[in-house]
Amino acid sequence: YGLIDWTGDGGFATTTANPLTVTNVTTDMTITANFGFISLTGQVVDSGTNGIANAHVVLYDTNFNQVGETWTDSSGNYSFYDLTAGDYKVFFNGRSAGNFQDEWYNDKNNFDIADIVSITAGNTTTINAQLATVGMITGRVTDAGGNGVANVNANIYQAGEFTQVWAPTDSSGYYT
Repeated sequence: YGLIDWTGDGGFATTTANPLTVTNVTTDMTITANFGFISLTGQVVDSGTNGIANAHVVLYDTNFNQVGETWTDSSGNYSFYDLTAGDYKVFFNGRSAGNFQDEWYNDKNNFDIADIVSITAGNTTTINAQLATVGMITGRVTDAGGNGVANVNANIYQAGEFTQVWAPTDSSGYYT
């Protein structure tokens, strides 16, 4: 029998094994298999505890090396699978999903002070984030004649932080 087997390096390979025989099936059924994955899951919500769709969630090791990235689903849920047991830091990019404040876990504003998330073998670790709604800055870049200038990056820096937000101008010079 041809079966699918977890390879341990993020992929699957076909192999042979002893088959599982299922008899007298009269309805659809779900078979759940535990491959021993180590995972990190959670939900990203707004201040009203509504799930935030399309928030970019980035996983780093404690040396600031990116380990993985994902985006939340329509309910704000995210998951990382096939992780190595160890210590990680998690960044939630709220700007990717709209007018939400970026943050590091657990309500921290930068990597250095972000809480460490320890992930152990054989377990699923769950951490959630609640992102604050932030304001928007809009404007227009013009030349000396008052004409909008396209394809210019409007940059905003937060005093005392490395946080930078930028937006390109559209064909009429407007940015948001």
